[in-house]
Amino acid sequence: MSKYDEIMDYVTLTDEKKDRILSYVLENVDEKAVKRSSRYIWIPIVSIAVACACLLVVLVPSRLFNKSPIGTTEVQGNGNDNVGGFTYEEYSSIEELCARYNYDIKELQGIPFTVRETKYVAYGRYPEIQYRGDGENNIIYYRTYTETGDQSGYYGEMEYDLDTAMDVAGTTVGIEGYGETVIVCYWSDDNYTHSVVCISGMTKEQVRNMVQTMMS
Repeated sequence: MSKYDEIMDYVTLTDEKKDRILSYVLENVDEKAVKRSSRYIWIPIVSIAVACACLLVVLVPSRLFNKSPIGTTEVQGNGNDNVGGFTYEEYSSIEELCARYNYDIKELQGIPFTVRETKYVAYGRYPEIQYRGDGENNIIYYRTYTETGDQSGYYGEMEYDLDTAMDVAGTTVGIEGYGETVIVCYWSDDNYTHSVVCISGMTKEQVRNMVQTMMS
């Protein structure tokens, strides 16, 4: 039954549904054939089981057969992402994330805290790297994309009162936040646009250092 089990691993079914499939298989095996020789009983069983499983597999989205993501979740979309929801997939390395989007993505430099954990995520149509440090709010969401403007997907808990731009070595950097605290910054180079969301906030000087490091 290993072939049946192997195929069923790709199908999201309850134990009850799996049992029903096996019951159907056993009910449809020729009883006379069973009596004639027990050596051949598993051939028709496996054949029917595999056929049933294959029929169910057709109904399963092909993304379930993608072995690269180490975690996949269906997420409800918003105005910045695909309408009607999108797929959140986590990868084990930046190389896999680059392969997923077929363009070059760099690690973010100049992060204003010590990074303890890094996650590589396909967030709908945007590649995103998540950096986490000590403390609940030491989190950065970094995106690289081919569109322009702020595509960070983060709009804060209330309307920003800081919404302007600053010049960093000839590069225009959009900044958004509260008071003198920058929560979101974004800028473009010759190929892509980059956005950074820092939940704990950054100073303008920290933003300047970050962008200069990335541009160098």
